[in-house]
Amino acid sequence: MTNTPMPATITDGGSINPPNRPTAVGTNPEPLIPLQRGEQEELPNRIKSENLKIKIGGQTIYITFGNYPDGRLAEVWIKAARIGTFTRGMLDSFGLQTAKALQFGMPVEEFIKSFRYSQFDPQGMVAGDEQISEASSILDYIAHRIELDYIK
Repeated sequence: MTNTPMPATITDGGSINPPNRPTAVGTNPEPLIPLQRGEQEELPNRIKSENLKIKIGGQTIYITFGNYPDGRLAEVWIKAARIGTFTRGMLDSFGLQTAKALQFGMPVEEFIKSFRYSQFDPQGMVAGDEQISEASSILDYIAHRIELDYIK
């Protein structure tokens, strides 16, 4: 297992690999309580989040990354300007599915593998992010941003 912060993972045999939780210098970490199969790690009522506003291929996108108190990624929400109800519904559904997957123990690396380099519109040059200059889709951008921010 790597030193990457992530929720507990359940192997094919049903055994549990506990998470590696980073701690800030001078803090006492909470004891590790591994998730059981089908168990959700609930978010507290108040969480820290980061909001981004970018443009991909001229399309304005708003992204919110919500974190557990220890800094692990817990949810991703996407809003876009000038989109139809179908696309808005798909983005909302993607956010809900991602939040549930992360809270039920999906490793962040699996999210990245699943969505990095996915290709659909909008795509192209990225404005508003100094580290990422181009994306082949909204999901490619999000996976790349997560890779840069959460994989050490």
